[in-house]
Amino acid sequence: MSFLSVTVDTTVDLETASTSKVNRKRNLLLAPPSIAAHEEKLRDLFTTFGRSATDLQMLDRLSAGFVTLSLATYDLVLVLSDTNGARRTEVSRDVYTAVVPSMKVGAKLQFQDSCLRATEAREAILAGLVEKDGVFVKLVDKEAIIPLRLGAKKKTGVQDSVSTNHYDLGESNGGDELIDEDGLLSEDDLKIPLQQRKPTSTSSPLCFIINKFYSPGMSARVQKEATTSL
Repeated sequence: MSFLSVTVDTTVDLETASTSKVNRKRNLLLAPPSIAAHEEKLRDLFTTFGRSATDLQMLDRLSAGFVTLSLATYDLVLVLSDTNGARRTEVSRDVYTAVVPSMKVGAKLQFQDSCLRATEAREAILAGLVEKDGVFVKLVDKEAIIPLRLGAKKKTGVQDSVSTNHYDLGESNGGDELIDEDGLLSEDDLKIPLQQRKPTSTSSPLCFIINKFYSPGMSARVQKEATTSL
């Protein structure tokens, strides 16, 4: 009885692309709304920068918050001029707020006409960019270092004085407050004459009943009735 021999071919029939990721530089073009109507302008831009490595966004959509850019993606951000060469008016603080986080560390932001207004420069600086050789560069964010103090905290002089000063409140161990009666009134207070209270009028019904009740000639029966009425 003969046996069949089987040979397994382990070679790969299809060659896959290399998995190594090439770090390609990406560009972001910010265009005014009017440039969208001119295909020849867009064609020239993508010829210069390369369509596969370039993204195009409209300034008005960025300013309105309709577009969300990926974080730390672009190496160059170029703000385009209008078709007639006029200055752009859509570069606002909202645009910088959306664009700066999408820039890599060391990425550059520049303008096509190489001119920059004072207001635009101020907004770029407030957004965290630094001017260098006519362009704005995103630098490495400095981390805030907070030193950790190990061990017990040192008390300040005010805390020491509060914790060490003890005041005698004049209380005994039993918790009863001790009052010196001789010290309540001074010698000048003792010299002040006493003010006598003026006698009240006896015309009121209550005063009449009291005077009648305590009169010497009142009988025991009247005193009992007066007491009951009160």
